[in-house]
Amino acid sequence: MYHSLRSSAAAPYYFKPYYIENIGWLQDGGLTYNNPMSLAIQEATSLHPNLQEPSLILSLGTGSSRSDPWESNRFCSELFPVRLLNQFGINMSSTRAWKQFMGHQTTKRKGDYFRYDISWEGNEPALDSTAQMEEITSAARSYILNHPSLQRLIGRILAGLFYFELKALPNYQGHLVGEGSIFCRLDGGSPELEALLHLLDQGNAYFLVQGCHTNIDGDICRGIFFKNVIFSAPRSQDAIHIALVIASEEHPISGSPFTIDELVRAQQMDAHFGTSDHRPLKGQVGSYTRGLKRKFNGVREIRKKRKLH
Repeated sequence: MYHSLRSSAAAPYYFKPYYIENIGWLQDGGLTYNNPMSLAIQEATSLHPNLQEPSLILSLGTGSSRSDPWESNRFCSELFPVRLLNQFGINMSSTRAWKQFMGHQTTKRKGDYFRYDISWEGNEPALDSTAQMEEITSAARSYILNHPSLQRLIGRILAGLFYFELKALPNYQGHLVGEGSIFCRLDGGSPELEALLHLLDQGNAYFLVQGCHTNIDGDICRGIFFKNVIFSAPRSQDAIHIALVIASEEHPISGSPFTIDELVRAQQMDAHFGTSDHRPLKGQVGSYTRGLKRKFNGVREIRKKRKLH
């Protein structure tokens, strides 16, 4: 990781090129991928081959100038070396890379994409301008805190901490009826989970499962927070929507919407001879753990314990 970051951050005139044995000299990854968003998506796809598309993409820019530095001098802008240099700067534009990426997205995508980048009225601050650090910090903080999409981003991040898994294959009763659990990625009993549940409790948040209101209370089993839910769907190919509702706005949990077929494949429930490693499915809680689980009714139980002390 250090070698990758050191060589990628070796911007010309600011840092020396970095040598990696058996590879050679490396310098400034921004020459090709000044906005590494596409690389991040490729890496996510490599790590998770079954992932169709990311649920959330957040792109953070370092700021750019609204004006063209050569626009004020028409004579200079007509010179080929100047035009070549200007085009080189355009090709390195992270904002341009973002627009190209969004232009290739379909209207049927289920992921959410956020881009935050400051636009400077004049020339953007130099990379080594330490005298402007406070100004840059203040401008960045003001920009992000006043951005209209910030609350939606926060909601998407919080909802992304939850994911759904089937307990068993759904039964057909004129339509498919299934049972599963909403899990949280945070460890049960951890300060982070306590803070999350406290925040959601203060905001009167709740889950919305196929349009049905479901309170955020659940159990903790073997250090995993989960909430059991029952759902129905006409067919296994129909979308199932599970969302976290905060301040009357719905935020889909990780992977939602999804189909029963997608869940069955992801959990390898169609592997009739067991999973490849012969282990229980991740996050699965069965009847053998009933004696180990304890009721965890949000932050209300935590508050009761605090009062007893």
